[in-house]
Amino acid sequence: MTKVFEGDILHVIPMENGIIIAYAEERSDSQITAAFKMVSFDSEKITNVAKNIYQLYKFGENYKAFCIQVQNYFTSKTIIFPSEKMLVLELDGTVELLDTDASFLWAGKLLYKNAPPSCLALFQNKLWATFPEHNVLVRYNINTMREELRIGGGTSSPFAQPCDIFVKGDFAYICNPGSLQILKVDLNNYSLEVYEEFTQPVKQYLEVDGKRFVVMNTGVYQLD
Repeated sequence: MTKVFEGDILHVIPMENGIIIAYAEERSDSQITAAFKMVSFDSEKITNVAKNIYQLYKFGENYKAFCIQVQNYFTSKTIIFPSEKMLVLELDGTVELLDTDASFLWAGKLLYKNAPPSCLALFQNKLWATFPEHNVLVRYNINTMREELRIGGGTSSPFAQPCDIFVKGDFAYICNPGSLQILKVDLNNYSLEVYEEFTQPVKQYLEVDGKRFVVMNTGVYQLD
């Protein structure tokens, strides 16, 4: 495991041949001052970028309109559909479906036992959500937003504060900070295995151009 960038990491998003790291340059009880770095796989350099570059890769070419519509461009989680419509998850569990011009098509709450999800991912027209408060992974029908399947929950759940979900192929990779692991879930038969183990909590996992990255409290790391 190789450290890519040290800092108070807030979010990492993929770009062409690289990643963009959002981190807290300053943090107080009431405010966070964010800054952004671009890591280029081609040049192997880390450079400063403006927030609009982060917004561009998070929301697409019409990012200015989308940033106006969401509650907080930084804390919101997004899924961009092939049609370029966008699903947005807010911190309070509000889910908004936005058209290509950022106009609202639908909005509602996505809660499990009154708790909001921490992350969403799409797999074969099904929506998956992690709920750290209840140690559960839930599948929803994307058209009705109704719960269809639940993995975990209760006292024997394999999940421990699941906070992030990354889908590649037929598998979901769930960051499980409570057990210092990433769990790998087969989204076809729902079998589960430990994918990676660590000595500190992992807050985010992603793969970009065949490279694997994790976000921890101390920074961004590339896995061997």
